Amino acid sequence: MTDDSSRYIVVRQLGHGAFATVWLTWDRRAAMSTAIRVCRSNSRPLDRELRMHGVLLKSSLELPIKDPMLDSFQHADSNGEHACLVFEPMGPDMTSLFRSLLGLHYQHRIAYCDMDPGNLLAMVDTKQLRKQIMSPESRNDTATVKNQRTSDANHSVEVKIKLADLGAAFPFGELPEDTVIPIALRAPEVILKSAFDHHIDVWSFGCLAFEILTGDNLFSVFPLPIDLDDQIDDDHLLQIANTLGPIPSSIFARWSRGSRCLDGDMK
Repeated sequence: MTDDSSRYIVVRQLGHGAFATVWLTWDRRAAMSTAIRVCRSNSRPLDRELRMHGVLLKSSLELPIKDPMLDSFQHADSNGEHACLVFEPMGPDMTSLFRSLLGLHYQHRIAYCDMDPGNLLAMVDTKQLRKQIMSPESRNDTATVKNQRTSDANHSVEVKIKLADLGAAFPFGELPEDTVIPIALRAPEVILKSAFDHHIDVWSFGCLAFEILTGDNLFSVFPLPIDLDDQIDDDHLLQIANTLGPIPSSIFARWSRGSRCLDGDMK
């Protein structure tokens, strides 16, 4: 890895941790936004991470797996040699997503009702990003990471989450007859086809957060032929009981086949 820092214009700091600092940057050569993780000098976890990227790169030749690291280089400053790893910019975090959901609930009194990952879209204000990059301050700066301080960074470019497709949404107090919630994200009251309200969004959000953070579904439920709906629903409720503990009696009372699946102790 050679020092290639002049290729990148630093826009602002994105975050920092025990072993590295992450910067939003502009790749002048590829004309695209990037995120550079500048690692601490002699960072131990770095060697392990670079080995893992080597494994991913090798696997990508045989399998449809893409190494998320776009580039890497060494950068020297007064604190020593720093490995700089270049990635696509990611974000926002789960807190931003939850704020968007709360905005629907408490500002507009609307339940979203379709917490499908495909409906959660990230947006970057590219006009504002380009404006910052083309500003006199950015053009005059050599753009090396070593001379960019957090206090000098412009924090006006934000990545925002957008909730797309409001076709399944409903105002509080105007409950729809049915829902289009992804099958694995259904709250118990939706599974049982009983009365529900906007709180089903909170349940779906929790399931989706688990999926995003782990890569696995919290509940392994998949669509089957319509004549097997009861079997799907019973299996879903059993998974909920096994994962989260006994089903509340108020919900269990609505489960017509519950006594066949669980005993009086909810086991």
